[in-house]
Amino acid sequence: MEGGRPKRVKTTANRQSRSEFGSSSAQAAREGRGDPYYSLILQETRLAKFQGRKATYVRYVDLTWMAEQHFEFPHQFEAQGAVQFLELKGQVYPALVREFYANFRYKDGSYWSMISGKLFELSEDLFMNVGGLSSNGYGVGDCGWVKETFDAGEVYKSFLRGPHLYIQGELTKAGSLSVENRLLHYLIAYILVQRNTNHAQPTVNDLRFMYAVKNNVMINWPEEILKFMYSVSTSQSKLLPYSIFISRVVEYLHIDVSDTIIIEYTDKDHLVGESLIHKMGIYKYGNTWKYQEDHTTVDIDLSSDEDQPGTEGQNATAQGEPSGSASQVPGFSLAHLDAMEQRLNNRMDLHFQELKDSYHADLEQCEERFICLP
Repeated sequence: MEGGRPKRVKTTANRQSRSEFGSSSAQAAREGRGDPYYSLILQETRLAKFQGRKATYVRYVDLTWMAEQHFEFPHQFEAQGAVQFLELKGQVYPALVREFYANFRYKDGSYWSMISGKLFELSEDLFMNVGGLSSNGYGVGDCGWVKETFDAGEVYKSFLRGPHLYIQGELTKAGSLSVENRLLHYLIAYILVQRNTNHAQPTVNDLRFMYAVKNNVMINWPEEILKFMYSVSTSQSKLLPYSIFISRVVEYLHIDVSDTIIIEYTDKDHLVGESLIHKMGIYKYGNTWKYQEDHTTVDIDLSSDEDQPGTEGQNATAQGEPSGSASQVPGFSLAHLDAMEQRLNNRMDLHFQELKDSYHADLEQCEERFICLP
């Protein structure tokens, strides 16, 4: 259990007796002077509403490794200028992330927030310097960049790993996407444009983002991120996204973190890599990644034993086993049972991972509250 838990790098038990957003009153007054929205009383009131709010599960990716696996999407994300953002990892400051959303606002055509008394605009330069994201591009609501008659159903069908997986009237399923599109969707929905809805069902917006990336249509990613941040800041229950990015903003602005809890997110449990891909039921056969259920695991010999002397009792051999696995497999029916067992194990792994993430988030909040006691 401990191996999968984010590393707690530093805590400070001897806290000063001040509010969680924790800068001096004088500094906060200087930064927010003339704007009653950032008065100390209102900041405390807003922040109280964010106590207990959980962050979305942190994910990051190594796109160099993905490119070495012969996937196309790393090159497509490079064209979008999204590589740096997708690979962000490291320390997170949960209390400062909550303060970011508590003080987040849209005013006079710009998005602003305040952390530890420092007021700042989420400008184009900030997104470029911290996340490498450019504001040049289209918004997802502008369907003109797709085509005049965007048919989400047709686009979804084109992303599937087989036409037989499309059933009219059924909900979309991430598990029906081809391997390439499954991973592309995962990185968009979990890292780039995070959301609180069911990730197992690609939305129309997801399909638009995927279509744009695959067709080299530039997206204004900061605009999409800011719109979601705003919806979270005005919600009473949504999970708090982009904690890695916000924490890198904290460091970029040289905000003091000496008196806050720091959590490290660099372990493989948060990496979108081989282990996670296996949990999706996807394995590497030779140089190709495939769904295990789509791979022909058994070559059945239909010839008569009498015509093939010396073959009695031999098992059929596997064609292209996953890298590192044995070459011999059981008979046809047992192979199917093995595949079913593997899929069940993968589902159980994902379920237990979700339970573990929830447990860790609750435990971290309890520890923070304990440490905050005077």
